[in-house]
Amino acid sequence: MNRCIVALATLGALGPPLEARADTPDHHRGWHLAIDAAALGVYVVAETALKDSLVPASCRWCADDALDRRVRSSLVWGDRNSAGSLSNVTAFVLPFGGATALFYASGDANAALVDDLIPVIEATIATELAVEVIKLSVGRQRPYAHASPQSPPTNDDNLSFPSGHTSFAFAVATSAGMVAHRGHYRAEAAVWAGGFTLAAVTGYLRIAADKHYFTDVLTGAGIGVLGGLLVPPLTGSLPHDLGVTPLRNGVAVTGTF
Repeated sequence: MNRCIVALATLGALGPPLEARADTPDHHRGWHLAIDAAALGVYVVAETALKDSLVPASCRWCADDALDRRVRSSLVWGDRNSAGSLSNVTAFVLPFGGATALFYASGDANAALVDDLIPVIEATIATELAVEVIKLSVGRQRPYAHASPQSPPTNDDNLSFPSGHTSFAFAVATSAGMVAHRGHYRAEAAVWAGGFTLAAVTGYLRIAADKHYFTDVLTGAGIGVLGGLLVPPLTGSLPHDLGVTPLRNGVAVTGTF
């Protein structure tokens, strides 16, 4: 829950509050914000009031594998609490602050603040809802719980796959980059590079904190990138030529990113 609250409180990072973007009419903007608020409410309820009833009572995926064991033994920190605290900063705070500085310093001011925020809000909320469903369905045991089963159990012990911090950070990085690209911001290269650097550091820190395995982080990164690329065009919060074409064995997503 904290990740979405922090995100919404600091999403001013993505653009100066000047003229509204012409391709986002006021009534469409209102619908976007209303739907986003409802989706956020679903996530908050699932993470608070319903969490104890939704989390698996025991792990459904309890075993690790050789790759995850090797990476964990190489990267886990002795001070795991510090790694966890740092991952909160790199996932939820620095990406927005860094984007704020880059956009304002570059003088790119061709979009309203709210119109720059909507694509990022939608990408991050949709990504985290998808991750929440996967976590609850898969029920993978976290590495710290697997290594120390005698520790007092918590309702978070079996929510390892995929990494929510990592998916959040990559969704923010990708959607912010999309905003910079569509707005022709001069700081676009720095937005992409800075965002993905912080997202990669977040993934590393989640392993260092013993909260996730390497495969959790890798999957979370992929989900975040897909969310950042697909959600804003599909919801219409960014101008796009994206389309979904039904095929005999599924669907095809076409367009320019």
